[in-house]
Amino acid sequence: MNKKLMLNNAQLLDLVRNELSEGGSVKIKARGNSMRPLIQGNRDELVLCKPNEDSFKKGSIVLARLQEEHMVAHRIAVTDGNTLVLRGDGNIAARETVKPKDVVAEVIAVVRGRKMIRKGSLCWNKYRYLWPSNPLLRRVLLKLFAGKQD
Repeated sequence: MNKKLMLNNAQLLDLVRNELSEGGSVKIKARGNSMRPLIQGNRDELVLCKPNEDSFKKGSIVLARLQEEHMVAHRIAVTDGNTLVLRGDGNIAARETVKPKDVVAEVIAVVRGRKMIRKGSLCWNKYRYLWPSNPLLRRVLLKLFAGKQD
């Protein structure tokens, strides 16, 4: 049975942690556009699983707690084992620094309508490997993408 709940971020984090600790997966609605073009807020859903060793590699998308009631689902841009630098695909320069203990879950799929984009798929890897890290090129492509979505 699919349940739909409206929760604040603190409640959502507790629920996600509890579900994942039992070995399950959780699907949540994406909010915000910091991961455009792969993830569109208020349209796509994120499938989350409990993080493991492979979750902390460059290019993985993780759900991390930044502050008591603030969390983001962003891609790992840099890791040294003790620190993760996160960056949204739709962000030009903004980054967040977290510790692995701040990671609540790994995003393993994006659900868009009836389509599921799974981690490791061709579409997923297109954004993981080909989405530009150059801020100028990123800015241009984001403007083009925004024009298509409006």
